[in-house]
Amino acid sequence: MSPFNLVLPYSSLFNKLPQQFIDTFNTIERKSFDNYLNISKDTIFHSDLSLLDDNFLYILNRLKVFEIISRNRIKRFSFDIGPCFRRYEIRNNKYYGIGDRLNKQTIYQDAVQKIKYIKQNIPSYCSIAIENLNYYRTGAYEFVCDPDLYNSICTETQIELVLDIAHVQVSAHNMGMDLETYSSQFLRKNISEIHLSKIRINDDGEALDAHEAPDFSEFGILLSYANEKDRIYDVVIEYYRDTETLIHSYSQLRQVIKAESQ
Repeated sequence: MSPFNLVLPYSSLFNKLPQQFIDTFNTIERKSFDNYLNISKDTIFHSDLSLLDDNFLYILNRLKVFEIISRNRIKRFSFDIGPCFRRYEIRNNKYYGIGDRLNKQTIYQDAVQKIKYIKQNIPSYCSIAIENLNYYRTGAYEFVCDPDLYNSICTETQIELVLDIAHVQVSAHNMGMDLETYSSQFLRKNISEIHLSKIRINDDGEALDAHEAPDFSEFGILLSYANEKDRIYDVVIEYYRDTETLIHSYSQLRQVIKAESQ
């Protein structure tokens, strides 16, 4: 049995995809609670909301997130941790802090408190996961890209980790760390879901999460997780630009996984 369950993202491309292609997936990943329509497939949900944002819980309640999770039997609810500031602005897809930076202990305590609240308000069949953030040199990413922070939060609250491979690559590059050394610090026992996309390096030598379609380089990293016994990872290709490329990328990934298993 394959250790990977390929998951189709529900994006603006979804209704343009051939039904035959959609039918090859048992699971979809949703990213928006607005105008939520149920689809007759297992569903996991990843929100881009920031856990450390002061309005995080308020937004969840305003959007009736807990009711939607229960009504649609969502299997996993995951989210970002966000920058090390309670207030921030976003420029060029990067966080910039406003006011005082949070220290690591405050970040940990705030995250644990909010996660425990979420766990009290969702059904037991819905697991919770937090996604690793990608590091940029804006001053807003200190502490929140440290693997030990995610390990500690997952252990304390008994939640899972969404490992974004592109975020791992971006963080290692921008922090000047060896990729394998950095990635190995995330405890594999916590990982339940893996996101794949391709990064790029800009003219200033900074790595960026470009959300390009992954290829054999990223697939090779994914396959390194196949050695874990009795583990099945949900795998999402985070590409949202055109259907042809998305279909081709999933086809390549299926071929790679099949060849590895033989």
